[in-house]
Amino acid sequence: MRSLQIFKIWGIPFKIHPYWFAILFLFSWSISNQVNLSSGEIYNTKEAWLIGFLTSFFLLITIIFHEVFHTFVSLNQGVIIKKITFYFLGAILQIEKDCQTALGNIKIAIVRPLLCFFTAIILLFISYLSESNEQIVLNIVNRVAILNLFLGFLNLLPIGSLDGGNLLKSIIWYFSGSKNKGRKFLNKLTLILSTLVFLFGIICLFSFNFYYGLLLTFLGLFGINSSKSENQFF
Repeated sequence: MRSLQIFKIWGIPFKIHPYWFAILFLFSWSISNQVNLSSGEIYNTKEAWLIGFLTSFFLLITIIFHEVFHTFVSLNQGVIIKKITFYFLGAILQIEKDCQTALGNIKIAIVRPLLCFFTAIILLFISYLSESNEQIVLNIVNRVAILNLFLGFLNLLPIGSLDGGNLLKSIIWYFSGSKNKGRKFLNKLTLILSTLVFLFGIICLFSFNFYYGLLLTFLGLFGINSSKSENQFF
């Protein structure tokens, strides 16, 4: 399916994959259900759906914002990027040339998690200082903040091509001088952690929290597939 271009910066097209819209609906539905279960006496069904949709939408806005900064740092470290496609909770970069230094890769890997934490802190600070009586607005701000915090920690997991995985691989490369040594160690760790994350996500889906379970399940599958691809490379 053809991706939709939303804008172009530094000659790089930023696109959204059509699957994003289906996941937007599922994510909005999941959050609205949680609102109904936890605050059904405060919000009606229409308001719960509004909270679900706007939380999902503004989460995407923050992810795009983070990716613009990540792209800027990547370009400064010598990376050549052909295009960027968003798949709701993250983006896939089509790269023509990688960064050639361990230190440069460390800088690139740390950008997105730090921006997630920074965004979460700013939004929580705004919510804390706000004197607004608009409970729906504050609910959305708090949820986007918590989700950014959640994504920040997820991005730091040492799995596959996630930022945490690239960070660990680059640190091993930096101190050992061997690029492949870091890749091989990361690949083994990715398979173990991804399997655990996937199993925990399945448990969350049916026992605790649907949309966090959905996030963890997708993350686990992503890591397992990444590990298989890396094995083929070796």
